[in-house]
Amino acid sequence: MWVECLRQNGYQSFQEIGGGYYDKEGKELKIGSWVELIDFGRNKQVKFNGQYQNGYKIGIWNISSSEYSQDLCKQIGIGWYDERGSKHGKWVELDENSARYKMINLYLNSESQITYQGEYNNGQKVGLWNLYWSDLIKNKN
Repeated sequence: MWVECLRQNGYQSFQEIGGGYYDKEGKELKIGSWVELIDFGRNKQVKFNGQYQNGYKIGIWNISSSEYSQDLCKQIGIGWYDERGSKHGKWVELDENSARYKMINLYLNSESQITYQGEYNNGQKVGLWNLYWSDLIKNKN
């Protein structure tokens, strides 16, 4: 079992924020239910959670975001993997390069997020894809 933990300050105990199981044969193949931390910021975390089978992501995977100051977890994306681990069907997913905007956002004291909505066929993007930008300015007090 692999576990990712977070401690916000030295006075709090560690909190489990992700992880899952590897196969018992030592092949380091992910199996079963997993929660993967895909973005970690000063004030929030973004997780990808779903099932692995023989090292491949399968079935429905959810993308969620939560702020450290709240227990609320918000779904911000979703998609489906076929039995070979290829993306298939309709997806709402985060931009993989959003991390490069983090330094700018820290300076501006804002949180921005880019998501795409479209369709995959055999792991390839097809047809029209829509881009959505959200920018939430934080209270500067």
